[in-house]
Amino acid sequence: MSFSFNPMNHPLCLALPERLSSGVAWQEHIPFAMFLVSAHKPRFVVELGSYLGDSYCAFCQTIKTLGLEAQCYAVDTWQGDKHGGYYGEEILANLREHHDPRYSGFSRLLRCTFDEALAHIPDGSTDLLHIDGLHTYEAVRHDFENWLPKLSPRGIVLFHDTNVREADFGVHRLWTELKTSYPSFEFLHGHGLGVLAVGKVESADLQSLFQATPEEQSIVREFFFQLGRRVFNEGHIKRLEAHVHDLTTKLNEAGNNAQAINQTLAYQQARIEELEKNRETAEATVIKLTAQLDSIVNSKAWKFVERFWRLKSSFRH
Repeated sequence: MSFSFNPMNHPLCLALPERLSSGVAWQEHIPFAMFLVSAHKPRFVVELGSYLGDSYCAFCQTIKTLGLEAQCYAVDTWQGDKHGGYYGEEILANLREHHDPRYSGFSRLLRCTFDEALAHIPDGSTDLLHIDGLHTYEAVRHDFENWLPKLSPRGIVLFHDTNVREADFGVHRLWTELKTSYPSFEFLHGHGLGVLAVGKVESADLQSLFQATPEEQSIVREFFFQLGRRVFNEGHIKRLEAHVHDLTTKLNEAGNNAQAINQTLAYQQARIEELEKNRETAEATVIKLTAQLDSIVNSKAWKFVERFWRLKSSFRH
């Protein structure tokens, strides 16, 4: 079977997410999340461990933009754990402020444990399950086995942090076991993201993804890595701009320590300029990679690049 993977069939992977929080752990995978929802068209989505909500809101944004009929559930205690740290009520309040006006028509934030949420989800319903809770081997295995009956005949499972091997993180151990039993694909950037096809894969692009050769896998990984860095840089720019705004406000209010604050402002502005240059470099790399993908699927490279530029112009803002 020839390699027919074509991300340009799903141009939302080029879009910037509406939500980019202060957390960075998942942001580099947002382009793939948008691609996956566009290709898979899940009718029922469950995320176990939403925290700041960047990944979950990326799922919801894609569903809303494409007008898909879906039900979505984010499950979390919104209290934290020993890996991610513990926090107060402000995290959930901030997420609700973004989520509720946009997605409450088809999405719910379930504040409970993963085991408690089982009672809310019908067996055999879930087309897309994202597991990102406590990352010990025992915990993630427990979550996968408990939620396996909830998966539909076309169920796909995402595992975050498959490429973390420090402390007592054990997702990589479970991933090593599972990928021998199911079609799979793993991204190595952004702490690692495992994509597991537990059910039947209907999308031709996803079928091609799971059947890719090592060389083809490298191209796909590099393509989404560059898109992910673009999102990460965009988020970093926004955070720096917010910091600059805060410092400017303090400068205006305080009227003292002006020299130190101005030095910090100059540094932050320089970082913004550097990240802008990085974004341009990343986008140039993406164009090169799309040409490589186009060559693999026996299309004309320049026509593919022209499509990319038109789509990038439409979805950048």
